[in-house]
Amino acid sequence: MEGGGPGIWELAEFNDFGRLPMVAAGDPWPTVEDARRGGDSPSVMSLDGGWEFQLLDHPGTSRVQNAEWSEIQVPGSWVLQGGEGYRFGTPCYTNVVMPFAEDPPATPEHNPTGWYRRNFTCTEEQCRQAVLLEVGSAESLLQVLVNGTYVGAGTDSRLAQRFDLSSVVVPGENSIELLVSQWSAATWLEDQDQWWLPGLHRSVRLLFLPTLQLESVVCVPGLKPDLETGTLRFDISVALRGSQASDTTIAAACSGASLELIVEDVAGERIGGHGPVGLSTFEHGEPLTELISGMFFRGDRVEGVVEFEGIAPWSHEAPNRYRVFVVLRDARGEVLDVRAQFTGFRSVAIADNQLLINGQAVVIAGVNRHEFDPDTGRVISESAMRRDLELMKAHHINAVRCAHYPNDPRWYELCDEYGIYVIDEANIETHSRQASICEDDRFRSPMMNRVVRMVQRDLNFPSVICWSLGNESGYGPVHDAMAAWIRRVDPSRPIQYEGPFMHDLSAAAPVSDIVCPMYATVETIIEWAESGADQRRPLILCEYNHAMGNAGGLEAYVDAFRRHRGLQGGFIWEWCDHAIRKPDSTLAYGGDFGEPIHDANFCCDGLVSADRVPHPLLVEHQALFAPIGIFTQAGRVVVENRQWFHTLEAFEGELRWTDATGDRVVKLPASALECPPQSRVEVDLSIEAESGVSVSIWPRDPSATWLAPATAWVNRIVAGTLPEALAGSGGTVSAEAGSSPSGGVLESSEPVIELVDDHVAFRFAGVSFAVPELDLWRAPTDNDGIRSGWMDGIGVRGRWLGWGLDRLERSVVSQDVSPDGSALQRVVEWSCGDEIATHRQSASVQQGWIVVAEEIEVPTLWEDLPRVGVRSSFPGEFDSFSWTGYGPGDSYPDRCTLQWGEWTTSVAETHVDTVVPQEHGHRHRTADMALAGPESRLEFRWDGLMGVNVSQYSSSACSTARHCHELRPDGLIHWNLDIAHRGLGTAACGPDTAERFRVRPGTFRWVWAVREVAM
Repeated sequence: MEGGGPGIWELAEFNDFGRLPMVAAGDPWPTVEDARRGGDSPSVMSLDGGWEFQLLDHPGTSRVQNAEWSEIQVPGSWVLQGGEGYRFGTPCYTNVVMPFAEDPPATPEHNPTGWYRRNFTCTEEQCRQAVLLEVGSAESLLQVLVNGTYVGAGTDSRLAQRFDLSSVVVPGENSIELLVSQWSAATWLEDQDQWWLPGLHRSVRLLFLPTLQLESVVCVPGLKPDLETGTLRFDISVALRGSQASDTTIAAACSGASLELIVEDVAGERIGGHGPVGLSTFEHGEPLTELISGMFFRGDRVEGVVEFEGIAPWSHEAPNRYRVFVVLRDARGEVLDVRAQFTGFRSVAIADNQLLINGQAVVIAGVNRHEFDPDTGRVISESAMRRDLELMKAHHINAVRCAHYPNDPRWYELCDEYGIYVIDEANIETHSRQASICEDDRFRSPMMNRVVRMVQRDLNFPSVICWSLGNESGYGPVHDAMAAWIRRVDPSRPIQYEGPFMHDLSAAAPVSDIVCPMYATVETIIEWAESGADQRRPLILCEYNHAMGNAGGLEAYVDAFRRHRGLQGGFIWEWCDHAIRKPDSTLAYGGDFGEPIHDANFCCDGLVSADRVPHPLLVEHQALFAPIGIFTQAGRVVVENRQWFHTLEAFEGELRWTDATGDRVVKLPASALECPPQSRVEVDLSIEAESGVSVSIWPRDPSATWLAPATAWVNRIVAGTLPEALAGSGGTVSAEAGSSPSGGVLESSEPVIELVDDHVAFRFAGVSFAVPELDLWRAPTDNDGIRSGWMDGIGVRGRWLGWGLDRLERSVVSQDVSPDGSALQRVVEWSCGDEIATHRQSASVQQGWIVVAEEIEVPTLWEDLPRVGVRSSFPGEFDSFSWTGYGPGDSYPDRCTLQWGEWTTSVAETHVDTVVPQEHGHRHRTADMALAGPESRLEFRWDGLMGVNVSQYSSSACSTARHCHELRPDGLIHWNLDIAHRGLGTAACGPDTAERFRVRPGTFRWVWAVREVAM
């Protein structure tokens, strides 16, 4: 029977054959001392590394042993290891639609199947033990053969599969073959907005265990209301396996055997435990004895609850951990098998519209995270995991939703260590058929199986505070069954599932303990909170503030979380861009590999780039969720501790401001650091600041990786002004030269306004540039509208293109320059079809300044504009950019929580890399700016606050390039001065920018001035 039976890949009901039950994560150890030392267990043999590999067209294809073999790395995806020619196929990205045309549970006729082969060696001693194979992750159908014998098969691409090889391994050399089919009926359950990357994504290992061995080791932590008494609910069972298992019975093997539970602090001091105690076994004998035993026997196990007084609770602020050892001994007292794990004592409850962690309604500052690396796909190293966690902690993320499947077990261990709350999600998403598969009885068992196996593996991790039944999979009877099973097995955690709330936030939805919609507007969730219709559950958005490209709108959500009881945060979509690095080092998205069905760059929607460079929205998150706040009241400073469990005494800190004497820095007083959680304290300090005031804190202990520095500030925004005597209308009032802090006005001549053909230029002694022209266009962001694939044309971008804002025709109505070049009056019309925007402009030379008065009329049809302003360009050597405003990064109307001040950077550094080029680098509400070259600089002034962009790339180039690597500097500095600029929003998947951040048509007027100053 080639490949283990015809058609199992098309059986929706198929879960596994010959696969062992799932057990809690954790390696076996031969002794407690070995477990305490850590590192690699001597009971584990890694099979990672080079394997022989063939790619078959179909799982039913005959395998030819003497065919030509390639070498491939495990773990790894074969489509990422085929070199420049992609000889093993190409990646494919889809969000909703399946990458093939069949209907469930069918799979495509072309079903690439990886045939992996290698040898391993077992000693005679190892062969006398139970030998288990563990395949950490196989996408999507796994079949196992050892020494030519078919051992078993299974589905579920994101959880380990274990098989007992004890009867087929031999002393000496053994061969193992793994057949991994890319598509199976189970693929319909894994439509998860991701790259389809077939292969083996986690380690392949052999486990060597004694004949009588620990099986399921359940140790679920808890915390009593006194917050000082930890609890550990344990349920530990044993199993009989191995080549010698047939020589005895479980009852005989357990006779005299014992189990012991030991709990230690991190210093190795024992704080308590349970046992040693004997194992219960089924009593054979007379019928009445067996009847009674059958009524009460719960398996070969030990169960109970043990308490520990005086513990330090686990939380995201202080992830205090303890170590648990479970020891199995034989009748002689000799250690047979050991499991070891870290734990942390914490409580989780739902009450009064709140998710309570250790009794506190912690706001969830969360993010969705796929397992992804630009070079290795879903193969994630521990160092990469730590990098993610350190970035998250640094930006005050306190929770992760494992979207949309259980992650590598090491991830949960690290979340325990760093202090990150986890929503553990079952490997279920049926997005392409979400309303039907949940009602299809053929898929009921596989869906249930995935939830069961997830809980069985992960219920010991303290970081896991909630179970999720999957994502975008409708709502059917199977979901109620899943929830019922979880509540029976693990009542210590709530359950969330978004399905029932997709169209109704007020749905009864008994399946979910949390109202967890995705992409609900701020107005909608506030309305839910104010209605009071749900008196029990909190609302925590399972996905919100879609971070694709250049995105905004986060502050309004955070404000709602803080103001409205029951609104308790959410999980931003998502952590990182899923761009794959090609062999030529460029980053690719859907369609870049020639796949006919794809969802373009919708996979590039992260708070960080694929290489983990933070995007501006993550910097915004860092400011909004800082654990400290600051306010000023009548010259007094008030510090707020936004933590939930601790004072700020684990930190040091300082206050900064500027007054008449200069920059001031003082140590944050003890009274502020002693401020209780969720409280404010007035600092005994009176200041007269001429700038904003900021407070910074940093951990006293640099090794406390769960703590991160934080800064909060009160901005003192001062509007810009024209030089004192230039503030007349139309720029025609005589003026005195303004101050020149960095040099003198160039003395060679006054600036001149020149007319060449129908174009006007402003010429100074050291530089000449075109008079700024009307600009209503910006390079569309992903949230304005995705520009490729089937989504092209959707969104406000499509309307802008329809109005022709990217290709307006210029027509000079009138244009007059005075004979001495000291004044300009002109009217220019910009049109597409019958719609005309009129730009009136007057300018005059005033003692070294050119003062420009702008008036722009926008027709009413163009009712939602990208921007209103003017643009020009300067020689590339003017590449130093200074401004007064928000900084140091970019800012927009709906993303401007940065600190106000004076900033300087290079023009090149204003570029924000997104996989698809788009609008970036804007400086919102700027008071003034300057561009400096080697010999002089241009200073720009205006009344009020304006928006500014400077870039090495034009809006046109950013509008047409499909990838950032296609952009090339053209030798110019492209400059925009905006009186209005549209907000960003998240309309690629979620709400557009709020009404107050949209730019409506009308008449816009402002005055600005520019001069050249010697360096």
